[in-house]
Amino acid sequence: MDHAQVIVDLRNANEFQLIGRYIELNWRDFDSDTCKMILSTLLFNEKNPDKYLDFMEAYSVPKWLAYFLIIKSSVDDDNAENYFNLIVKDNIDIRPEIYLAMVEASKKNKRKAEYYFNLAREKGKCTQDIYVLMIDIFRDTPSRAEYYFNLMKEDGIPFSQSAFVSILYAYRQNIPKATHFFSLAKDLSEGRSAQMYYQMMDSYKKEPSKAEYYFNLMEEDGIERTEHIYRKMMLVYINNPDKVEYYFNLIKEDGITRTASTYEHMIVSNRKRPERATYYFNLMKEEGVDRTASIYSKMIEMYARKPLEAERYFDLMKEEGVDRTEHIYARMIVISGNDTAKAEYYFNLMKEDGIERKAHVYSRMMDKFKKEPSKVKYYFDLMKEEGVDHTEYIYSKIIDAYKELPERAMYYFNLMKEEGVERTVNIYSNMINIYKNIQGEQRIILT
Repeated sequence: MDHAQVIVDLRNANEFQLIGRYIELNWRDFDSDTCKMILSTLLFNEKNPDKYLDFMEAYSVPKWLAYFLIIKSSVDDDNAENYFNLIVKDNIDIRPEIYLAMVEASKKNKRKAEYYFNLAREKGKCTQDIYVLMIDIFRDTPSRAEYYFNLMKEDGIPFSQSAFVSILYAYRQNIPKATHFFSLAKDLSEGRSAQMYYQMMDSYKKEPSKAEYYFNLMEEDGIERTEHIYRKMMLVYINNPDKVEYYFNLIKEDGITRTASTYEHMIVSNRKRPERATYYFNLMKEEGVDRTASIYSKMIEMYARKPLEAERYFDLMKEEGVDRTEHIYARMIVISGNDTAKAEYYFNLMKEDGIERKAHVYSRMMDKFKKEPSKVKYYFDLMKEEGVDHTEYIYSKIIDAYKELPERAMYYFNLMKEEGVERTVNIYSNMINIYKNIQGEQRIILT
């Protein structure tokens, strides 16, 4: 349900009291983005935080819940902390949901997240969700994630499927540990979830037969296999087209809808067999599956050495109303090879089609004309005209283009400093190579 839209509709209908009631009934389902949209709707983009609570009171939103929405929508931990301190100052009972929101707001600052976790634990407000969130926050530090997992047992907090999914992810590269926790999950009252099996398959992605064991175990354990699970097995066997096809067909046999992502795996697995990849591309249309920009990108990439075929898919995108992304255009520029006129066609077409030309697109055009310094300069100057920043990589291109004209290369070397672009070791190395045959100049550059 689009909670934010419901709030908009209620506000437009002047049902202000119902807004507060709706929020009270549904706040548990609000994620941070929903909270941001709701606040934007209700506060009319008010920028003064001191007025937030007045606005929320007008909508009959309880004070603690108003704080919750603001903390949940906070873009950083400092902003959330300011409101948390106001709750303390106002002597409002701090509910577990507030602590959960504070830990979530602090997830990029692990030390602060631990502070709020410990505070919630000290106050007896630490719920299962808070423990699971701490495991997830430390999933790239497995031993610390395991500390919070074990703390759940120590504190008498029931394990959830989410706790096991998080610890399995943390130990995804430690198969013995992952296997240990997967075994423990069997004793869960609600059983092992499909996501746990998925994590085990991911741990064994370099050992397809082992991953397949867990796939088959799902059926034995009566766990429903979703398309997400099938796609994982297709990905595990991505370099074995026949095996990928087996799972592709199995999806249909099991009555599961095959999405564009599933077809994309088939196309990628057959990248060395263009005729088979084309078959699956055409099958998408037959089965009514939309061919996405990503699908077209894979087909274009597959025909990188056959520019005319690549161009056919590029043109077909427009016919079928599929947006041609910056990545697609950049790839067509590269595929054009030595045909500089074709590269310029795609570059200019980007502007006609309203596609932003970023620095990496300009760098590809510079590569096309690397033996023509004046053309490289043209694209360098055009970047400034169009408000695209000159990066260190762009400077390396133009300095290289003028390697036969040291004075011009030095001009751009100096310009980097004027524009505040870092002159890296690579840039200095290029300049040294340009001047290496000119006595004394190497010393001048280094100083």
